[in-house]
Amino acid sequence: METGGRLALAGASGDASLLGHRELAIELLNAAVADSDVDVPTLNNLGFALLEGDASAVLRATELLESAYRRDPTSASVLDSVGWLRYLEGRHGPEDPDGALNLISRSIERRLATGRAVSGEVLLHFADAAWRAGRKSDAVNAWSRITEQSLIRGELSGRFSAYADYQKEIWGRVFIPPETMHQNIDGRWIEAAELRLRAIAEDRPPPVTPTFSEREAVQNSSE
Repeated sequence: METGGRLALAGASGDASLLGHRELAIELLNAAVADSDVDVPTLNNLGFALLEGDASAVLRATELLESAYRRDPTSASVLDSVGWLRYLEGRHGPEDPDGALNLISRSIERRLATGRAVSGEVLLHFADAAWRAGRKSDAVNAWSRITEQSLIRGELSGRFSAYADYQKEIWGRVFIPPETMHQNIDGRWIEAAELRLRAIAEDRPPPVTPTFSEREAVQNSSE
């Protein structure tokens, strides 16, 4: 990282994200993007991270993600990120070929075609988009798959041990509790899926992720 090389900065950003330091991760990605030879994964990672920010951050996120999509429209990660951008923009209709549901579906198809696991985060993106698009059974099935993954991957104690071993192998020691690392990687998606399924079981609307306009409305009402 001290050399300032793009790959080193991007790698350090990934470490910061795993450790729960979002702002540091974004700072490192910003430095990596300044490289004239910036690659698509770095553009995608920074663009996706900025989607949670304010209006100016979202504007930059849109530019970065659209650039990544133009350069590599088949990347599973890019398809998911741009699909999530479309979701936040309110483009949920299944008839929209470049909308959230179709792009995230293509991301999942690409992952499965290349033998890659579909993460809880990507499944949550698909499920929220499917719910908005009126495909409620698809949404429920995807949320259920997220909760099932926690069982398929074994007991929590085994995963905590694996996260501790990972930190020792990569960084030489355990920097954060394995429980926190689990929450940063898997736990939050499992909890989000459980909240949505519980709401449906209680005949309530599931708390799907708010769009940009919904976020803005809530912000304005609180001012």
